[in-house]
Amino acid sequence: MFGSRVPKTGKQHQLEIHLPETRWIRLHGIRPPFGFTISLLQFARWGGMTKEWMLMLLKITTVGEAVLRQQARPLTVAEIRSAEIQQLIQHMRETMHDAPGVGLAAPQVGFPLQLAVIEDKQEYFAGLTAEQIAERERQPVPFHVIINPVMQPQSAADVEFFEGCLSVPGFTAIVPRSRQVRVECLDETGAPRVVEASGWYARILQHEIDHLHGTLYLDRMQSRTFCSIENHARLWKNKTAAELKAGLG
Repeated sequence: MFGSRVPKTGKQHQLEIHLPETRWIRLHGIRPPFGFTISLLQFARWGGMTKEWMLMLLKITTVGEAVLRQQARPLTVAEIRSAEIQQLIQHMRETMHDAPGVGLAAPQVGFPLQLAVIEDKQEYFAGLTAEQIAERERQPVPFHVIINPVMQPQSAADVEFFEGCLSVPGFTAIVPRSRQVRVECLDETGAPRVVEASGWYARILQHEIDHLHGTLYLDRMQSRTFCSIENHARLWKNKTAAELKAGLG
């Protein structure tokens, strides 16, 4: 884990988040409840530690928890601009980086809100060959936030690649997705935004927006390709989707 945990001795620090109509969280620096852990203590420009600069890792919910199957509710512009939601966005970003993952939706950290963070870093391509990167049409995607997204697929859901999910740890499966999508949403300031994406970026958007509607990749996967991450790496990592489907029947 990158960053440092709060030491077991010394002054306690407390951070509170109050999200309208969702739930209230109190975090104590010594023994964080609910599986939350403090990731990093940052210092303000003027020096000294303040609760506003305390970042934390949120507990990622896993399959079987009800929040992952709920329809998330939209946020108002006033809510988006509130200190509470801005703080949640920052904590989600830190949690996504720590996992690591290329996207994280609010239901995955226990909040049924139509909000997700996305970032696909160049360093995440390290295990892929140039041919695999080209086949996936994968390029770096800078950090951004999508809120209340409305997605319109621009092509058939016929592009097949393996997907994993932080909420379904340890497993992967082939999931057919549209190659191109158009998404209308709000950003972290509440401003309207239109995203037109293709390739791997389009896949990320579809995966995260599914979370906002109570859908997991398990609902869309080709079930006979479902396997553990270990078996995928050992047996199928360098195989094409066609070869894998032929091998698994």
